[in-house]
Amino acid sequence: MSAQDEAGKTYVTRYRYTTDFPDASNSSGVLSKEPEKLNPLNFSNIDTDFDYPTTPVMYGRTTVVHGNFTTPDDIDSQEEYTFYTAKTNMVTATSVVKNNGTNYYPFLSASGSIGLVQTKNAVTVDIGLLGQVKSIRKLNKRGTPEFTTTFTYGNTLSNVDNVANQAVFVESVLTSEFLGVDNTKPTDAYYNLNWTTKRYLPTVMQSMTTTSNNISATTTNGRYDFLSGSLLETSLRNSLGDAYRSRQVPAYTLYPGMGPQNLSPGNQHMLTQIAATYTYKDNGTSAPTVLGAGIQTWNNSWPTSYRRYDAASDAYGPRRAPASLFGASTARSSGSPRT
Repeated sequence: MSAQDEAGKTYVTRYRYTTDFPDASNSSGVLSKEPEKLNPLNFSNIDTDFDYPTTPVMYGRTTVVHGNFTTPDDIDSQEEYTFYTAKTNMVTATSVVKNNGTNYYPFLSASGSIGLVQTKNAVTVDIGLLGQVKSIRKLNKRGTPEFTTTFTYGNTLSNVDNVANQAVFVESVLTSEFLGVDNTKPTDAYYNLNWTTKRYLPTVMQSMTTTSNNISATTTNGRYDFLSGSLLETSLRNSLGDAYRSRQVPAYTLYPGMGPQNLSPGNQHMLTQIAATYTYKDNGTSAPTVLGAGIQTWNNSWPTSYRRYDAASDAYGPRRAPASLFGASTARSSGSPRT
């Protein structure tokens, strides 16, 4: 892409979609599945093909180069972006088969035992990294990095309620079949029990490290709110080793009437509003130092201060005041200031 200013000087931006190792001329593009027109090989042992998404070409490395390009090396600066692309281990499957004969008596045979085949399948789907940014680098004309940001991701969300497996979705199927029925060979019949469990894992950013002029700072995401999924706690550590932490308190943990409507129809389901924010400096084993705090309040005059959309009239009208909005709190542990 090129642009020319009023003085006639041309500026050029070029995009390169190649790898840097082992051969810089190789494309960094990746497909999760080969197109059918290429007659791909049929690997019958790949049991996870159904759960693996079909992606367009996804580039694992993209370089944006700026310069005049009067010569191949005539560049001013460049940025390098790396991304996560498809890998076979993003969807995994295990299967355990047990074959054992027990004293089951089928209706075809009054005295013989019948075979029992038990199969337990476990599928894990972890495809959230597809397309996520892995790193960003800015380099000068000599190719020396001036600014670098790297990202790390994980599958676990820590929350203030200490509820395990937040954002993990699990589905399971149990089937029972009576197979191999033959009047001439009743002993060939058997029971087949098949249990399949599929786990879908979330992908969340755990930390971000920025380095500039050999000075680094790392921001780490801490705990999340279980109901809204909002990030409530973050920490920052600079190159000097100083550690700072910020924390937010959802308003519904202090005022029950702002909580989820599935607990009470009169609640307002205001789960993302923040009532208080705190900033601390960690002091090792000593108590952290409070550097700042802030609060936000709401008017208790609901009919006049807040509105709600009414689908029947296609207009916004008065909001019904919830029962005991500012009544006795049923706050969780995150509701009260803590260090």
